[in-house]
Amino acid sequence: FGPYAVRWEYDEASAKYRRIRGERPETDKNTGDQITAATIAVMRTKVTQAYGEYNDVTVQGSGEAIIFLFGRAVHGVWEKDEALDAPLIFKDAAGNIIPFAPGPVWIEIVQTDTPVTISQKSETSNGTDANL
Repeated sequence: FGPYAVRWEYDEASAKYRRIRGERPETDKNTGDQITAATIAVMRTKVTQAYGEYNDVTVQGSGEAIIFLFGRAVHGVWEKDEALDAPLIFKDAAGNIIPFAPGPVWIEIVQTDTPVTISQKSETSNGTDANL
């Protein structure tokens, strides 16, 4: 929303997603390069504000997930047991673990009621974009 609205745009040439925040390319403060990732994992979960300035995010249990990779969106679930060293797992609708694309992974934490819009770039493009 406003300056915090996030959009990921798929770039077919690099096979990566580029992060846009507040209608501007989001850049790495150290390098000046635009933030990119080969896989975007969107986790829907409960987020509450703690002490007025921190977010308390539920990352144990399970919830809805959308994984963006190779220009497509895969709907599924995320799961994590309560043990601190338990892995965070993403599965498709059939229950199969979703293998991530080679390269950087970005996990977006999204409130359960926050809309996520998926758009096809064009009829001649295989890419999908995400608006969070």
